[in-house]
Amino acid sequence: MFTDDQLRGALLEEVILRLLGASGYVTVNSAGTDPTLGNNAAGLTVKGRGGEHQIDAIADAAVNPPFVNPQRLLVEAKCLGSSSKLRLSVVRNALGVLRDVSEYWVGNPTANLSSKRYHYQYAIFSTVGFTTPAQRYAFAQDIYLFPLGRSSFFAPLIAAINATRAEQFSHTELRLKDIRSTVRGRLQGSLHTERNVTDGPFEESGISAVIEACANLGFSLVAVFGGRFPVFLSPSETLGELSQRDSPRITVRIYWNDESWFVQTCGGENLFSFDLPEELFELYAEQGELSPEKALDLKVDFMSAFQAIHTQNGRARILNFKLDQNWITALREQN
Repeated sequence: MFTDDQLRGALLEEVILRLLGASGYVTVNSAGTDPTLGNNAAGLTVKGRGGEHQIDAIADAAVNPPFVNPQRLLVEAKCLGSSSKLRLSVVRNALGVLRDVSEYWVGNPTANLSSKRYHYQYAIFSTVGFTTPAQRYAFAQDIYLFPLGRSSFFAPLIAAINATRAEQFSHTELRLKDIRSTVRGRLQGSLHTERNVTDGPFEESGISAVIEACANLGFSLVAVFGGRFPVFLSPSETLGELSQRDSPRITVRIYWNDESWFVQTCGGENLFSFDLPEELFELYAEQGELSPEKALDLKVDFMSAFQAIHTQNGRARILNFKLDQNWITALREQN
C-alpha cells in the first residue's frame, strides 16, 4: 500500500506533465519501440549505463534547437505534508540518475547511428521548497529546481493535492501505477480507465478535485530568469488565451507581496504568479525581508528580460517578457 506522500507526489507529477504541454512538452506514456526505455511492475523505466531507473514522469520537447540531441525531461515532484524542505540527498540522487541515463549509449557497443540518444534534463518540483545546500548543489550540477509553495495561482492545486487520502484505496487492488494511468488519461482528455478504477475512490480520496483544479488552472509556462533560475509561471483566472494577445512581446512589471511573486501588465492586470528559489531570494533579502531597494535590484539583475515557449494547437511561439524600464526609473527616483 502506498502512503499519502507517495500518492500526492504522483498526483503532482501528473499535474506538472499536463501543464508542461503548453510549454512544448509531450508526455511519454509508454516505452513503445524506444530502446532507451523499459517497463517493470511499477511503471516506466529509463535505461542507463549502469542500470535501469524508475522514472514515471517523462516528457519530450516538441521543439528542439539545432546542434543538440532531442531533449528529454525527467520530472520528479514532491508534495509533502511536513514543512521540512527537500534536502541535498534528493538532488544528489537526481544527479546520479541524470548522469547514468546520459551515458547509456556509451555502454552499448552494438549501438548504430540510428540508435536513440537524448539530451536529458532533470527537474524537481516541490511544494515545500529546498534547503540551501540542495539549491547550491543543483545550480552547480544543472538540476532544475521549481519551488511552488509561494505561487498564489498554483495554490488551489496544492491545496487539492494535500487534501487527498491514500487510505481510500486500502480496500482495493489498485496500485499507484493504475491510479497514475487513469489520472493521466483524464488530465489529457481521455476516458481511458485502468482496471477496477471507478469514480467512487476518486471522489472519496479527493483525486477528482485535483483533476478539476488542474483544469481550472489550464496551463503553465516555464521561463528562466538571469539565464539560470527557472520559474513556473501559473496564469491568473482572468488571463484568457495568450494566442489572442496581439504581440508575443509583452512589457511587464513584477511584484512581491510577502506571499507570492506576480507578473503584471503595465496597466496592473495580473498575468502570472510564480515562486523563486530561496537562495536567490535570500541573496537580496535583509534579515529575511525583501526591502524595496533590494527587490528593485533583484528585478533589474534577474528579471529585466525573460522568455517562455508557448505551444497551442500544435504551433509554438516564443513569448518575450521585458520589464517596464520607465517604471523601473520611476521606482529608482522614489527610492
